[in-house]
Amino acid sequence: QEEEKTSEAGSRENNMVVDIGSKANTRRSGQAILSGRVMDRHSREPVIGATVYAEDTGTGTVSNASGNYYLKLTKGTHRIIVRCIGKKDVNLTVNLFSDGELNILMDEKVTELKAVEVTAQKYHNIESTQMGLNRIDTKMMARIPKIGETDVLKVSLLLPGVQSVGEGTTGFNVRGGNADQNLILLDKAPVFNPSHLMGFFSAFNADIIRDFELHKSVVPAKMGGRLSSVLDLTVKNGNKTAFSGHGGVSPLTGNFEVEAPIVKEKLSFLVSGRSTYSNWILKHIKNPAIRKSEASFNDFNVKLDYELNKNNSVSISGYFSDDYFYKNNRDTSYYYGNRITNIEWKHRFSPQLHMSNNLIYSNYKFSLGDKADAGSAYNMNYYIDYYEQRSDFTYFWTNNHLLNFGISNVYYDMLPGELKALGNESLIKKKTIENEHALRNAIYVSDEYKVNNRLTINGGLRFSLYNYVGPGSAFVYRTGLPTDLSTLKDTLTYDRLKSIKTYSGLEPRISARYLLSKNLSVKMGYARMKQYIHIMSNTFSVSPTDTWKLSDNNISPQIADQFSLGFYRNFKSSIYETSFEVYYKRLQGLKDYKVAATLLMNEHVETEIIDTRGKAYGVEVLLRKTMGKLNGWLSYTYSRILEKSDGIYTEEKINNNQWFPAIYDKPHSLAFVGNYRFSRRFSVSTDVVYSTGRPITYPVARYRFRNGTFLNYSRRNEYRVDDYFRWDISLNLDGNLKVNQFLHSYWSLSVYNITGRNNIYSVYFISKENSTQGYKMSIFAEPIVTLSYNFRF
Repeated sequence: QEEEKTSEAGSRENNMVVDIGSKANTRRSGQAILSGRVMDRHSREPVIGATVYAEDTGTGTVSNASGNYYLKLTKGTHRIIVRCIGKKDVNLTVNLFSDGELNILMDEKVTELKAVEVTAQKYHNIESTQMGLNRIDTKMMARIPKIGETDVLKVSLLLPGVQSVGEGTTGFNVRGGNADQNLILLDKAPVFNPSHLMGFFSAFNADIIRDFELHKSVVPAKMGGRLSSVLDLTVKNGNKTAFSGHGGVSPLTGNFEVEAPIVKEKLSFLVSGRSTYSNWILKHIKNPAIRKSEASFNDFNVKLDYELNKNNSVSISGYFSDDYFYKNNRDTSYYYGNRITNIEWKHRFSPQLHMSNNLIYSNYKFSLGDKADAGSAYNMNYYIDYYEQRSDFTYFWTNNHLLNFGISNVYYDMLPGELKALGNESLIKKKTIENEHALRNAIYVSDEYKVNNRLTINGGLRFSLYNYVGPGSAFVYRTGLPTDLSTLKDTLTYDRLKSIKTYSGLEPRISARYLLSKNLSVKMGYARMKQYIHIMSNTFSVSPTDTWKLSDNNISPQIADQFSLGFYRNFKSSIYETSFEVYYKRLQGLKDYKVAATLLMNEHVETEIIDTRGKAYGVEVLLRKTMGKLNGWLSYTYSRILEKSDGIYTEEKINNNQWFPAIYDKPHSLAFVGNYRFSRRFSVSTDVVYSTGRPITYPVARYRFRNGTFLNYSRRNEYRVDDYFRWDISLNLDGNLKVNQFLHSYWSLSVYNITGRNNIYSVYFISKENSTQGYKMSIFAEPIVTLSYNFRF
């Protein structure tokens, strides 16, 4: 009997004949399993979302996150075609004698125009069951105009349904959700602050991101913990065959990345770093508070990937970042940083059953200090530690059933705040708010069932169990009265890991796709999500000093039910892709705040919170041209998010318990991205962004009381700031196109906000004698020109 082995083939071996399985197997009838991995030939990185298709039988599958695929075929000869965006097609003839493995090696497809690729669905926008999923090819989006360097979060704001409340802000809003309702994952680890330099830059180095997926509708059952979206970023593995790297320099930032094999085709490493030298640009910003400031950041990524054998691999990845910000000659200082580690073991039990086991740690911390007045100088610290063990399994049951199931166990340890004196002269007394602890466990299962050639259903069920635990105290307030210090009834103390409050529930998800024709499909879906952690911020924009709060006996989880319907149509051999999606979300347990709420260093923060419910609905339209000298996309979003309080006491009512727009309610949003290549070396890119201004509360009257003058404000969020408009342009020049040279480079000249529009960031009011004057504040009120140089080797 011949020894069975793993074969390899790719586009360089197109039209070759490959024998799979043992020829000694005399039974030529029946079925056999063809499995293996789809990989990049040069780096041995897994290729995600490649279609593996048996042309003669019409049977196909898609490679998963590890590049694995599985096909059950009749024994005999089959024509196998493998396709993936950005890769050359692979065409092979396979003689299938028995179960066997075939690894597919795909080569990069160099097209005349290196366009920005935005794929509306994970595998194919017509055939996939996924809704509200945007996938961006990060290798191509460097052409989009930017300030200094490519920013994956800024590019996501050009997609339908994604907005921000203002220029230079941290966080983003998806389908009417607050910024804390987005789960941002870097190699499966949550990132609690995804920004640098107070929101001007993303925390992620785009050069090392292999996969970028934004889920905003029916989120896969394996993901949970947030209401609005999941942004899933995967760092690429190091090159297993050759030494290579990337780098870039701009007037604001510099970055460098290197990767290489340690043991060829077995063990590789990747190391990258970024830093900034941006103080000079702060001196040109009109806002005096920013102009007199200093700021800097750095971040560092490292990843080791070891392919032990064909059934086992281990990877270790880490991310470390630090941000510093100083005001008024360092009288006031801010620091925040992230620490992330993930150890992943992937194991293949059989061609049908695969496992991924992860040990994850994520830490976010910040500190702020003020020494302007020696007598009241202070330093305040905060941190959150996140520990997770998760096991995910993929079972290729049949060609028509793909099962995913797994379990996740999370432990939170959070210091809400610690205040200390800064200097010997300070009179500040030390104050520490006791740590908060919680356990969050989840189990899930999902099945993608291909009913027939037209109908596919993806159903999933997730069960989450949340325990707020000791050591710690629980405050009990009198029932039937406002939650206030005057109604505090008792304080209960709990030992370590003793349950204080438990929440649990099912989170079902279901989506279905029906093919009306080869180029037209309709999809519908429903998902329920629960969120047990909340950001504490009573400003319109998330800032590094906002704290997170765990659900406890007084603060309930947030819950969202989302319904979606979409139509997808391609034209002219998929050169043009269109999508039209509508959605409706019903939200419970949203967190709003009383007027002038105190959130920092408040051990009774529940007394400042008002629970509200919400409704969000909208329409998203995307038109995309994928190929040709001119390409790009046009997106339009109409969305509303309204909130309503149901309190029975005056201090718990907002706008007399009537519906009001949330601070991030921006009904109309339009984005255009275009790229045109004049020659093989020279191209021009542009983007145009418009959106409705965000809601705001204005003072509408003045009154005097007991010799004092006071302002009377409008109903909450009754007015809006001016609409937002921005036009950017970028000129891109590639270096010479010699294939065999060591260094490949390109230059990019970008102009951000080319019209110099004064987009409003905030409005504030100053009372002087008998008048009140309002002032509009903007961040970039003039064009920002940057020249960047990028290279790879």
